[in-house]
Amino acid sequence: MDSLIAARDYKTLAGYLKGVLKRFPGEYYIKLQLSEYLPRIGDKKGALKYAEEAYRQASEDALAVFDYADALWLNDRREEALHHYQEMLDMGIDYIAYSEHGEGLRYAKRLLRTAMWCIAEIKKELKGV
Repeated sequence: MDSLIAARDYKTLAGYLKGVLKRFPGEYYIKLQLSEYLPRIGDKKGALKYAEEAYRQASEDALAVFDYADALWLNDRREEALHHYQEMLDMGIDYIAYSEHGEGLRYAKRLLRTAMWCIAEIKKELKGV
């Protein structure tokens, strides 16, 4: 995967991830990866599909909530995206950093900061700025 990412060969990467997902259909993290890389090859609807599936499987994972919100925003569903970004913020920094799915304080701060930026941008879009 790393070499495909480094080469920016997202089409091949998406094909690889879909193959892995066929073998391990319960792995929501693979769905999250697909939701993050499919937009890079122009598949916004596919990104939403996989992000929504991952969210349904692991709504307690802040990254799943964040990626779902991102995919909603990407598909012009701004109000829903705002709701899910806020849902992630409401989890709180300690939960995001140290829960079962957490990856530490630096990760949590970055994810929260990015979510707050996304919220501000969506609000600008909704105001027509």
